[in-house]
Amino acid sequence: MRSKILPTLLAALSIVKADRPAFGPEDADSYDNGTYGHTPEEKFHTVDLPAYRLLRRTWDDERCVSDDKFFLGIRGRRLWHTGPVIYDNDGHQVWYADNVKIPYNFRMQWYQGRQFLTWWNGDDEGGHGSGYYYMVEGSLRPIERLRG
Repeated sequence: MRSKILPTLLAALSIVKADRPAFGPEDADSYDNGTYGHTPEEKFHTVDLPAYRLLRRTWDDERCVSDDKFFLGIRGRRLWHTGPVIYDNDGHQVWYADNVKIPYNFRMQWYQGRQFLTWWNGDDEGGHGSGYYYMVEGSLRPIERLRG
Protein backbone atom coordinates (compact mmCIF):
# COMPACT_ATOMS: atom_id res chain seq x y z
CA MET A 1 0.00 0.00 0.00
CA ARG A 2 1.42 3.39 -0.97
CA SER A 3 2.10 5.81 1.88
CA LYS A 4 -0.40 8.65 2.32
CA ILE A 5 1.14 10.17 5.43
CA LEU A 6 4.63 10.76 4.06
CA PRO A 7 3.67 13.07 1.19
CA THR A 8 1.60 15.10 3.65
CA LEU A 9 4.33 15.16 6.28
CA LEU A 10 7.12 15.99 3.88
CA ALA A 11 5.42 18.35 1.45
CA ALA A 12 6.21 21.44 3.50
CA LEU A 13 9.79 20.30 4.02
CA SER A 14 10.48 19.91 0.31
CA ILE A 15 11.31 23.62 0.08
CA VAL A 16 14.26 23.22 2.48
CA LYS A 17 17.44 23.67 0.43
CA ALA A 18 20.82 22.25 1.42
CA ASP A 19 24.10 23.98 0.66
CA ARG A 20 25.82 20.99 -1.00
CA PRO A 21 24.83 17.75 -2.74
CA ALA A 22 25.41 14.36 -1.15
CA PHE A 23 28.89 12.91 -1.66
CA GLY A 24 29.09 10.70 -4.75
CA PRO A 25 31.08 7.56 -5.62
CA GLU A 26 34.12 9.67 -6.56
CA ASP A 27 34.27 10.88 -2.92
CA ALA A 28 34.16 7.40 -1.34
CA ASP A 29 37.87 7.03 -0.46
CA SER A 30 38.13 10.54 0.98
CA TYR A 31 34.85 10.10 2.88
CA ASP A 32 35.97 6.76 4.34
CA ASN A 33 39.41 7.97 5.44
CA GLY A 34 38.00 11.04 7.20
CA THR A 35 39.10 13.79 4.81
CA TYR A 36 35.72 15.47 5.29
CA GLY A 37 35.76 15.00 9.07
CA HIS A 38 34.41 12.39 11.48
CA THR A 39 30.79 13.21 10.69
CA PRO A 40 30.42 15.47 7.63
CA GLU A 41 27.44 17.72 8.05
CA GLU A 42 25.09 19.57 5.80
CA LYS A 43 23.81 23.11 6.31
CA PHE A 44 20.52 24.49 5.04
CA HIS A 45 19.72 27.92 3.64
CA THR A 46 16.19 28.12 5.03
CA VAL A 47 16.24 26.39 8.46
CA ASP A 48 18.65 25.55 11.27
CA LEU A 49 18.47 21.76 11.00
CA PRO A 50 21.22 19.37 12.11
CA ALA A 51 21.97 16.91 9.31
CA TYR A 52 24.69 14.53 8.24
CA ARG A 53 25.96 14.75 4.68
CA LEU A 54 25.66 11.25 3.23
CA LEU A 55 27.82 9.29 0.83
CA ARG A 56 26.06 7.66 -2.12
CA ARG A 57 28.38 4.88 -3.27
CA THR A 58 26.44 4.24 -6.46
CA TRP A 59 24.64 6.74 -8.62
CA ASP A 60 22.59 6.12 -11.70
CA ASP A 61 20.55 9.22 -12.46
CA GLU A 62 18.08 7.40 -14.67
CA ARG A 63 17.37 4.61 -12.20
CA CYS A 64 17.50 6.85 -9.10
CA VAL A 65 14.85 9.36 -10.12
CA SER A 66 12.16 8.93 -7.50
CA ASP A 67 10.19 10.69 -4.80
CA ASP A 68 10.90 7.84 -2.41
CA LYS A 69 12.30 8.59 1.03
CA PHE A 70 14.50 6.43 3.18
CA PHE A 71 14.48 6.03 6.93
CA LEU A 72 17.51 5.78 9.22
CA GLY A 73 17.80 5.34 12.96
CA ILE A 74 21.11 7.13 13.57
CA ARG A 75 22.80 6.15 16.81
CA GLY A 76 26.31 6.10 18.21
CA ARG A 77 28.11 7.48 21.23
CA ARG A 78 30.53 9.63 19.19
CA LEU A 79 27.86 11.27 17.04
CA TRP A 80 26.69 14.83 17.66
CA HIS A 81 23.12 14.11 16.50
CA THR A 82 21.24 10.85 16.93
CA GLY A 83 17.65 9.89 16.29
CA PRO A 84 15.24 8.80 13.60
CA VAL A 85 15.70 10.71 10.33
CA ILE A 86 14.17 10.72 6.87
CA TYR A 87 16.29 11.46 3.79
CA ASP A 88 15.05 12.20 0.29
CA ASN A 89 16.27 10.35 -2.78
CA ASP A 90 19.01 12.95 -3.33
CA GLY A 91 20.53 12.13 0.06
CA HIS A 92 19.29 15.25 1.89
CA GLN A 93 17.72 15.05 5.31
CA VAL A 94 14.11 16.26 5.31
CA TRP A 95 12.92 15.28 8.80
CA TYR A 96 14.32 14.25 12.15
CA ALA A 97 13.10 13.66 15.68
CA ASP A 98 15.07 15.61 18.27
CA ASN A 99 16.10 14.35 21.73
CA VAL A 100 16.21 10.69 20.72
CA LYS A 101 19.41 8.98 21.85
CA ILE A 102 19.15 5.35 20.74
CA PRO A 103 16.52 4.82 18.01
CA TYR A 104 15.72 1.34 16.78
CA ASN A 105 13.33 0.03 14.15
CA PHE A 106 12.36 3.39 12.65
CA ARG A 107 9.72 2.87 9.97
CA MET A 108 6.21 3.62 8.73
CA GLN A 109 3.49 1.27 10.00
CA TRP A 110 -0.26 0.94 9.78
CA TYR A 111 -2.32 0.74 12.97
CA GLN A 112 -6.11 0.66 13.07
CA GLY A 113 -6.28 1.93 9.48
CA ARG A 114 -3.95 4.90 10.06
CA GLN A 115 -0.29 5.42 9.16
CA PHE A 116 2.34 6.21 11.77
CA LEU A 117 6.07 6.72 11.94
CA THR A 118 7.27 4.42 14.72
CA TRP A 119 10.48 3.71 16.59
CA TRP A 120 11.83 2.41 19.88
CA ASN A 121 14.04 4.59 22.06
CA GLY A 122 15.68 3.79 25.35
CA ASP A 123 18.72 2.40 27.11
CA ASP A 124 20.20 -0.68 25.47
CA GLU A 125 23.11 -1.26 27.87
CA GLY A 126 23.82 -4.90 28.62
CA GLY A 127 22.04 -6.31 25.58
CA HIS A 128 18.48 -5.84 26.86
CA GLY A 129 16.93 -2.43 26.77
CA SER A 130 14.28 -0.59 28.63
CA GLY A 131 12.53 2.24 26.89
CA TYR A 132 9.49 3.28 24.89
CA TYR A 133 7.91 2.74 21.50
CA TYR A 134 6.83 5.98 19.82
CA MET A 135 4.03 6.50 17.31
CA VAL A 136 4.03 9.78 15.35
CA GLU A 137 1.21 10.90 13.07
CA GLY A 138 0.70 13.91 10.76
CA SER A 139 1.47 16.52 13.41
CA LEU A 140 4.99 15.05 13.76
CA ARG A 141 4.45 15.08 17.52
CA PRO A 142 4.45 11.73 19.33
CA ILE A 143 0.83 10.83 19.99
CA GLU A 144 1.49 7.53 21.71
CA ARG A 145 4.31 6.36 23.94
CA LEU A 146 4.26 2.70 24.97
CA ARG A 147 6.58 1.22 27.59
CA GLY A 148 8.56 -1.68 26.18
